[in-house]
Amino acid sequence: MDWVSPALLKAYQWQISTLETTYREISDVFDVNGVKGLSKNSIQRLPEYTIDSEKLIHLCHEFCCSICLQDFQGGDSARRLPNCGHIFHQDCIEKWLTRNGSCPVCRNCVYEDD
Repeated sequence: MDWVSPALLKAYQWQISTLETTYREISDVFDVNGVKGLSKNSIQRLPEYTIDSEKLIHLCHEFCCSICLQDFQGGDSARRLPNCGHIFHQDCIEKWLTRNGSCPVCRNCVYEDD
């Protein structure tokens, strides 16, 4: 079969191009609020903590990082978001905030003025 209907060819090309769409392009389509990531300086201003056993007792409701779902361990570096108080591993939240300006748990803005 040498001949293919133009409509069928177009549908096939559309399916192939859809498969090649990157995650970033897809996430931009669903970005209804227009919230973008924070600057490196804004992220560096966030309070930084080293998790120790005493702090884990005070964080009894947050035993794991909600981004990577790994338990906090003694010696882990963490950051607390100022408006909501949620705590995450430092690396996890920094990667998240470079793309999103809101908390991954409650979606509150990280800074009131942003």
